[in-house]
Amino acid sequence: MKLSPRRLFAIATLAPVCAMASPVVPLSYVFDRATDTGTYSYHDESGHQLIDGQFGRAGWAANLGNGNAYEWVGWVNDPVVNIDFDFGSTRHIDNVLVGTTQDNVTDVVLPSLDVSYWNGSSWVLVRSLNVPESAANDNNSSSLAPHTTLSLSGLGMDAQRVRVTARHAFNGPWTFIDEVQFTANANGVPEPGSAALAALALAGLAAARRRRG
Repeated sequence: MKLSPRRLFAIATLAPVCAMASPVVPLSYVFDRATDTGTYSYHDESGHQLIDGQFGRAGWAANLGNGNAYEWVGWVNDPVVNIDFDFGSTRHIDNVLVGTTQDNVTDVVLPSLDVSYWNGSSWVLVRSLNVPESAANDNNSSSLAPHTTLSLSGLGMDAQRVRVTARHAFNGPWTFIDEVQFTANANGVPEPGSAALAALALAGLAAARRRRG
């Protein structure tokens, strides 16, 4: 069947042209370090606080407008905390976002992050994000501004269990996290067949234009 230039152009425009991300929500998670109490309680009362979609404020004492800071999950004097997420089945994951905050480098400090997946016998490190110590990351403890979100992208993992490791080796003893979100990119690159079809269509359109010229 011979396709007209208009039909060829229509087929070409069906090829994917951009990538979008969709959420991948864990069923549960566990910590390997107990959460702590300081000025307020930083425990995870619901067991879903890190995956409930509720991002807090930059000021750890200002969250949810009630001054009790319960949106934050916190650890003190634990330089390494592993948070293991279970998705219930193998899922594809490209990006991880971690909500966190810092008031100063001697108190609550932004963590560095590692992301790993369980391959059936051991944890496999996929990517690390090292956050240098800097007073530029400070927020007033009562700040209502949006807090820092640390992002690790391009992970390309297929896994049921994913570990997010929060670590710091700075002066501040506290690590605060209020949300961990996972997303998968939509296929922003055409499948081989689609790519070939699009290329063929565009070539045909160009040839048709040359013939008309």
